[in-house]
Amino acid sequence: MLWGKIDGETAALMVRGRRGDSRDVSRHVRAGDLRAAGFVVENTPTRRNPDHISVTVAAGAVKWDDDQVAAFTRAVSPTM
Repeated sequence: MLWGKIDGETAALMVRGRRGDSRDVSRHVRAGDLRAAGFVVENTPTRRNPDHISVTVAAGAVKWDDDQVAAFTRAVSPTM
């Protein structure tokens, strides 16, 4: 995930290092909505991507169960 409201083409450039195209899309979510749904949201910048955000489930579980996937999907906006 990336910090801020970024379009798909710009996100592709930031993540993959190449210009995006019309197939690249983005969805937007507020950190507070994810936290309210039980997720942990942390700023985890990297050298290549200083706007990187990590979203995990409580207790550090690596794999999300179906309920957590559904909660995340409900929290994010439709594809932009």
